[in-house]
Amino acid sequence: MNLLISNIKNMPTENICPNCGSPNHHFSIKCMFCETPIEKVSDKSISSEDLMSSIGLWFGRLKESGGVSVTIQSEGREIDYSFEDAKGIANQYLSVLRLRTINQPELREIYNDFKNEFDVKIPEYLKQKDRSDWKIIIIVFVVLGGIAALALWAKNKGWF
Repeated sequence: MNLLISNIKNMPTENICPNCGSPNHHFSIKCMFCETPIEKVSDKSISSEDLMSSIGLWFGRLKESGGVSVTIQSEGREIDYSFEDAKGIANQYLSVLRLRTINQPELREIYNDFKNEFDVKIPEYLKQKDRSDWKIIIIVFVVLGGIAALALWAKNKGWF
């Protein structure tokens, strides 16, 4: 089951494919769409604002994926990431932020919040979402069972 996630144009990036012009995440070594090799952006050239924005974007994609795959669309083209690949990209951004806390201690609290979300909140969110899917299935079966019971009762009464 694939879930179409937000357009990749919303992702801050400096890693544009020289062949097709599609934006790619900062850690891409080849275009996600046409597979042309591209030069990886240096971790140091990513501004802290872009870094935090990218972390938030990939965390959102992880939540929206429901623990399945992530489909990103750009200019009519699509790329699929497995949940684990998307999680790995989010973790790369998180690791760069962790390294920045060495020279910028003011980022420590932001890093800790993101790390807590990555390690605790996203897995909890996915478990709740999974449970809500089961609740819907159970409710549907209960309603269908109730309808079947009413139909049998009505048939026994001779109503049809």
